[in-house]
Order: sequence, then structure tokens, then C-alpha cells
Amino acid sequence: MENVSIGISSIIVAAFIFYFVIKGAVKKALIEVKANEQELILKYRADEMGDKVALKAGFTDGDYFKGIAKEAKESFQKERRDISEQCSAIYLSNKTDEEKYATYRELWQQLVEIDQRVAGQKELEEDVKK
Repeated sequence: MENVSIGISSIIVAAFIFYFVIKGAVKKALIEVKANEQELILKYRADEMGDKVALKAGFTDGDYFKGIAKEAKESFQKERRDISEQCSAIYLSNKTDEEKYATYRELWQQLVEIDQRVAGQKELEEDVKK
């Protein structure tokens, strides 16, 4: 009977040790998942912004530039192509996702400024025609 009680107490001690080891491993895994989640979110945001900028910058044809003088139209198209090329370079670079996201945001601002200048140019040329 004595051997049985030693065996049972050994099993109980081993079970407690096993429980705490598993608990610690699960806690560590959850912490790693949370850290990886933040990295993935940042990567997703950077990729999403890059796609958005590249798509908008790549759009240089159609009626968007209709009603603008040829020189101005070519200038705006060149600026947008340059931004599109910068997007490709950023995507292939070894920058961190945080740096990529910040750069894409700057390029997006440049595109917004170009669009504002295009709208201003259209208004100016419409006023000249009147």
C-alpha cells in the first residue's frame, strides 16, 4: 500500500508541474501571437496604401486630363508616372513596413496635390476660354 501512495503522490506532483509548464507555454505563445498580429496589421496597412497610391498614380489616361493644355497634361502625367515608379521601388525595397507606410502616405499627399493642381488648371483654362 505504501508503494501505491508514493506512486499517486508522484503522479499528482508531475501533473502540477506539467500543468504549470503548459500554462507558461500557452501564455508565451499568446504573447507572440499578439506581437505578430501588430506586425501583420502594419504590413497590411502599408501594402493597402501602396496599392491605393500605385492605382491612382497609374491612372494617367482618359477624360481625367481633358480640357488641359498639352504641356500641362504631359507634366501632370509625368509626375504621376514618377510616383508610380517610386511605389514599385518602395515595394521592392528593404525598408520596414512602418517606413513604407510613411512613404506611401507622402506619395498619396503628392497625388492629392497634383489632383488639386489639375482641377485648378482646368478652371483656369475654362476661364480663359470665356
